[in-house]
Amino acid sequence: MDWSDVTTPLRSAHHQNRFSPHSRLDRLQSGSIHNIFTTSPELQQLREANTENDEELNGIIEELEQQEEESKQRFISVLNRIASAQCDRLYGAGNTIEVRSRLAINTFPRFSQRDLPDEAGTLEYFMFEWAPYERVAPITAS
Repeated sequence: MDWSDVTTPLRSAHHQNRFSPHSRLDRLQSGSIHNIFTTSPELQQLREANTENDEELNGIIEELEQQEEESKQRFISVLNRIASAQCDRLYGAGNTIEVRSRLAINTFPRFSQRDLPDEAGTLEYFMFEWAPYERVAPITAS
């Protein structure tokens, strides 16, 4: 399976013309990733405050957790749509059956080790689940 970098072309196009729509696509992509991997601070505070296992508070927490999960699924859907658009660009519209996003997490050396090359850091990958291809408007880096 071949992996394709979706982020770099969007960022490069945005840096070439900051008034292009690529900044919105880049923000949408990076914002989605941020929202998938973060938890609401309010929800975390409620969990910590629920030391006595209050039934009413448990219900509120469950409702908020469900809303947070639904929100994360919407953001995963955004990433799947971006992956579908990239497949269209590479292989032609409608020639893809499923897409799978992979997030590369590059942890650079700490500031105290700033003399080390970037390669001295760690590179990890987070794999999302396979998702059905969705026909979307094309992404062009012009």
